This record gives sequence, C-alpha cells and structure tokens, in this order.
Amino acid sequence: MPQWVYLRTGLKTIMPPFVADPARAQALLDSVPVRFVVVDGAAVDFTREYTLPLVESSRDRWMFVYSNPSEKLQIYERRRSPVAPEQRRP
Repeated sequence: MPQWVYLRTGLKTIMPPFVADPARAQALLDSVPVRFVVVDGAAVDFTREYTLPLVESSRDRWMFVYSNPSEKLQIYERRRSPVAPEQRRP
C-alpha cells in the first residue's frame, strides 16, 4: 500500500492505475514522476492483476531490480531511456 511505503520511507507514493490496458496504464504512469513500481503478493492482488502485465509488456521501459526470497514481492525501476528492440533480453 502506498501509505505504508510513505510512512516507512518518507518517499512520495501513489496507487498504481487500476487499468487493464497496459498501454493506458503506462500513459497514466508517464503523467507522474514514477521511478519504481512494486508488485506484491498481498491478499488483495490488484498489483498482480493490473501492474504486472504493464511491466511485463513494457520491458523497454521497466527493469526488474528486486524480489524477495519467496518471490511474492517484485520491484521494477523505470529505465532512463527505452531499450532498443535488439537490446531486449527474451
């Protein structure tokens, strides 16, 4: 939850967009200065339903940076510039 992250870190946070279309969700994230996206395994699984498809379909814009041992939490960081198609890893 963004509120918890803010209280723990002091960093400004937002709720990820609840939009099924990854392109539209990306456009919404582009409208704010988002640097990281957190996908968690909480009981309410909205980040896996909405945010995970976004980062998986936009590997040129988002880079995987962290996962906890149980892989129920993943953090992705926005790339500074999109990666060219020939530089993408499968």
